[in-house]
Amino acid sequence: MVVFALPQEDRRSYKQWEEDNISPQVVFEIVSPRKSITELEVAKLELYSEYKAQQYYVYDPDTGRLKGWLCRGEVLTPIEVMEGWISPRIGIRFEKEGRELQIYPPDGERFATYVEILEQKEQARQNAERERQIDIGVKKI
Repeated sequence: MVVFALPQEDRRSYKQWEEDNISPQVVFEIVSPRKSITELEVAKLELYSEYKAQQYYVYDPDTGRLKGWLCRGEVLTPIEVMEGWISPRIGIRFEKEGRELQIYPPDGERFATYVEILEQKEQARQNAERERQIDIGVKKI
């Protein structure tokens, strides 16, 4: 969820009524066992349309299906072709690699996946540990 005009801070959930009634401008939803396609593409679509979201995206990682809606006038209307779509509000580009969704910021370098971020953190931890071991060895000499 992207909301402009509010300070960036951690929130467990977004409660519009506690945020000066500012609605989210861009919303991303992921299909999961707890959030069905029907819920996201019917009930939530209606909700976000009512609350004047500018863009709404739904991704199903099991099938690779990506759908999007853009506010035109007063309602969210389907985006016909999502492959290569660039969000007019935040400038990210959506691409598919097989069933995998790839997202690119305006600079063109792909956002890292969750797994890649975990791997980077582990690599950084291992590098720090190696440096610590080297420092310990140098101090002994």
